Amino acid sequence: MNEQLEIEFKTLLSKEHYDRLIQEYQLTPADGITQTNIYFDTKKNELKDLHIGLRMRLLDSHGEITLKTPHPDSDVALIETTVTMEPDELKQMAAAGRLPRIPSIQTKLDRWQLSLEDMQPIGELTTRRIELPFQEGYSLVLDKSSYYGKTDYELEMETPEETTGKTNFFAYLKDREIPYRPADNKIVRMFKRKQDIRQ
Repeated sequence: MNEQLEIEFKTLLSKEHYDRLIQEYQLTPADGITQTNIYFDTKKNELKDLHIGLRMRLLDSHGEITLKTPHPDSDVALIETTVTMEPDELKQMAAAGRLPRIPSIQTKLDRWQLSLEDMQPIGELTTRRIELPFQEGYSLVLDKSSYYGKTDYELEMETPEETTGKTNFFAYLKDREIPYRPADNKIVRMFKRKQDIRQ
């Protein structure tokens, strides 16, 4: 199990700005890795109401189960608990629409009297992720995500500290004349899109 503090700033991008960053770093859309996120919640969407995210992530080399919970002292930071698993095992569970029983994650859910056994898939999203070179201690990524007939583009900056990280993020956007467009978390965007096409 890996537990870490996630401090992240992000903006949605137009395709034009996405393509410009691809050109700036001399990349191609084929660079990077593909990851598929399958999101889980209870029938009553209790995780959503608590601003908690639970996902299964499938990559070529491995699979992950990640629980994201709000940090009690920050509006930005999240506590991210991740368990790495064999991809074939997770693919079988994804096909069956269930999650493995992971003690470290179940212990976290006990706080809200929730059980992994009550979780069910609520949707999925596939991202082509490209990491960009940036200063030490920071992670800068370009994401092209597809879900339920929609594609969007996003720039994310993971930072080691909230105040300086926010300053650096907005300076990066200003230097490239990229407008800031607030981005909901991927699970929220996916869920909204799924609800929209059902109406």
